[in-house]
Amino acid sequence: MPALAHGRRGGDRQLFLLARAAGITHPQIATAFKADTNLKTYHTNLKNARQAMIACLLSGANCGSQISTYASDSQLLTNEKLSVWNGLFEKTTSKQQAAAQNVLSELQQIQSERKSIFQQVFGSQAKGDSSESHQ
Repeated sequence: MPALAHGRRGGDRQLFLLARAAGITHPQIATAFKADTNLKTYHTNLKNARQAMIACLLSGANCGSQISTYASDSQLLTNEKLSVWNGLFEKTTSKQQAAAQNVLSELQQIQSERKSIFQQVFGSQAKGDSSESHQ
C-alpha cells in the first residue's frame, strides 16, 4: 500500500477503514492512488514547501510567503487525496455504503467515549491542581 493511500493522519486511516468496510479491496485502493499522477508531485511540493518554511522560521525572517505556499500545497494534496477516495466510494453499492455507515457510527461512538474519558481524567486533575494551588 502506498504511503499516500494510508497517509499519516487519522483521516486517511479512517477513510481506509471505511473503504474496507464498504468492500473496497486493498488492491483497488492501492491502484487508485498509484494511478493519480498528481499525488506524487503534490507530495514532493509539500515536502519542499515545508522545508523552506521551517528554514525561514528558524532564520527569524518574515515567512508569510513560505507559510502561504506550505498551506496552499497542503490544501492541494488534501484535495487530491480526497478526490481519489471520492472516486472509490462513488463505485460502491447502497449495501456497501450502509456497511461503511455502520462502521462510521461505531467509530464516532468510540471517539465520543474516548473524549469523555479524557475529560474525566484531565478535568479532575485540572480541578485538583487549581484547588491545591489556592491553599
